[in-house]
Amino acid sequence: YDSHVCFRKEGLRLSFSCGKEAINSMRSVCKKLTCEIPENNKLCINYAKRLGFSIEGINKKSFMKNGRLIDKMHMGLEL
Repeated sequence: YDSHVCFRKEGLRLSFSCGKEAINSMRSVCKKLTCEIPENNKLCINYAKRLGFSIEGINKKSFMKNGRLIDKMHMGLEL
């Protein structure tokens, strides 16, 4: 399944617990989660790593930000 990594406005601690809960609920229906995060979003990349995702590849110059092409990190988590 392709997933979306996001934060709750209430803060990172609540976001992390919600992320863990979402991952645990997916264990019975899928074998792997994936996501792509722009390389300049270090906070989101680190959050995904804390949830157990690892970088599996780089999609070069695939995201436009402020008129500049940047890489996206392809991340995965085997359940």
